[in-house]
Amino acid sequence: MKEKYISIHRPTKKYNAAGVEKPPVASNPNYAATSYLPKASAINPSSIVNAYSLPPIQEAVIPIAVAAFPGFDIEIQPPDGETWADAKITEAQKGIRQADKVVRSLDQVRWAFYDTIGFRHAVFNYSLKTDGNWTLPDTFHRLPAESFGKAATSTTDRETWWKDPLLPGITQNRRNGDKHYFQAQSEYGEPVEIPEDELLHIFWELPGNQSIIASILPTIDFWQFCRKCLGLSVQRQGVPNAVASFDLAAAEWFKTNSDSSQLVNGLPSNIWEYMDEVVKSQSIGTAFNLPPGGKLEYPPTSGLQAAQEIDQYIERKLLMHLIPTHVLDTLGSAISKSSAPALDLFIILANGWREIDARPFEQYYSNLLNLNGFEGAQVWFNWQPIIQADKTSEHNMIIQDIVQGIATINEARAKAGYSELPARSEMKPGYKGPTLEDLIDEHNKLSGISGML
Repeated sequence: MKEKYISIHRPTKKYNAAGVEKPPVASNPNYAATSYLPKASAINPSSIVNAYSLPPIQEAVIPIAVAAFPGFDIEIQPPDGETWADAKITEAQKGIRQADKVVRSLDQVRWAFYDTIGFRHAVFNYSLKTDGNWTLPDTFHRLPAESFGKAATSTTDRETWWKDPLLPGITQNRRNGDKHYFQAQSEYGEPVEIPEDELLHIFWELPGNQSIIASILPTIDFWQFCRKCLGLSVQRQGVPNAVASFDLAAAEWFKTNSDSSQLVNGLPSNIWEYMDEVVKSQSIGTAFNLPPGGKLEYPPTSGLQAAQEIDQYIERKLLMHLIPTHVLDTLGSAISKSSAPALDLFIILANGWREIDARPFEQYYSNLLNLNGFEGAQVWFNWQPIIQADKTSEHNMIIQDIVQGIATINEARAKAGYSELPARSEMKPGYKGPTLEDLIDEHNKLSGISGML
């Protein structure tokens, strides 16, 4: 079947004067597709810092930090077997709260989380001062983990020095086990050593040489590449390549009636050149009149949906690396029998992160108390619940405990946050409040039991 239109979007073959086929040349070089491959970033402190600026990472790690470390009350625990007077515990709490105004432990714990998943290390620098009877922090600062990314020239001997794979400024002498910390304080200067006794160092030891974020840098690079491809797909959907064609009957008429004696692909050269210019210049901001018989088409484009699905898939992979919900495929029923397994898994992970990033701060405060004469005392962070308690459900459980004889009235009142009631036989002189018998009598009256007896 003979074609009705002549395609003008590009010639398929060209020949030189000798009749030898020449390589085809695109008629629209401005719109020629450029192929490129994703380039993997080097795994170093700078690339990890850059990763924290990307939406998929921020969308995961910032809510995790806020949810896993929502806030806490500082509690003082006396040494095992000892009971301290309320005044002594109050004094210890007052000192730790004063220290916390300098340390800002909640903010620092969250930073410790960011740094340990990014670099495996979190480093804080502090100084102490004595004011009256207390020795407390005078300064407390987070040292950016990436500032330990440069090795000191004095630690080049590999037989003597072990250097962290990600942060070579954090080193250890293989011969005596001493740790040394060299911080780069300028772009080109030699790193400066900071004394170990002025540092709070948190180290999350992991298998392999990479951190949680460092291990997914290749996935992050691929996500960025997919985002570029998605942008190109959207651009192509909005302004696809145009293809011009010409009706054969009109072409015959123009060949007969045109002043041009030169033909290009069966059309007079001036007609061909005009249609070729239309194809090259077509965009959302241009419009052209076509000669009779001419037609401009946009071939259907595809791939946008596929690009979107790939983008969403990569984002899910990044999130699953930080919160491995895929383990619930096999462990979900074992984790929880009565509630959402994903929530239980997050609480388990949050407790683990608290052990890594918050426990060192509890120990730091415990050491402060010991330094100030509260020997053997321990500081604990009483964390706010990740999920707020269901008051209605708790109330119903308390009632069921009473009805089923599991709890006494006073035990139930304690669970509900009320004070205990004495029996009439236990009333102390001067007590004018209600008793257990008063409560039972009131309940019987409301229930109509007393009128039936």
